[in-house]
Amino acid sequence: MVELFKKQAVIATPITVQKSETTGELIRRIRILEERNSNLNRKVELIERNLIEETKKEHQEIKTINSEVLDIQKQLSDIKSKIGLIVREIQLSSKKDEFNSLKKYVEVWNPAEFVTRNEVRNLIIDKIEELQEK
Repeated sequence: MVELFKKQAVIATPITVQKSETTGELIRRIRILEERNSNLNRKVELIERNLIEETKKEHQEIKTINSEVLDIQKQLSDIKSKIGLIVREIQLSSKKDEFNSLKKYVEVWNPAEFVTRNEVRNLIIDKIEELQEK
């Protein structure tokens, strides 16, 4: 019985030493992996923030472009309507042959030789005065 209560000395066997070394190595590897995981998580968060910022910028640029496109469409519509007015005005204006016929009439009538009412009145008054003097 004396041997039962005796403290047994812990003898470091090669298997125990190897298990201890393996456990230490595994703990070290786990810490490295945790650190890498933490770094990767930080990088992912940074990428996500940058992506969100870029997405907001892109949405703003799209809104600006859409606004500019609407302005251009309005301007194009205005230009089309003005071109339509110009075409109608051109259609209503006289053609070259019509102009030439009007020109011939004007040359035949020679309106520059016409007298005004006042001129006729003055001529009549002058003629009457002349006849009365005789």
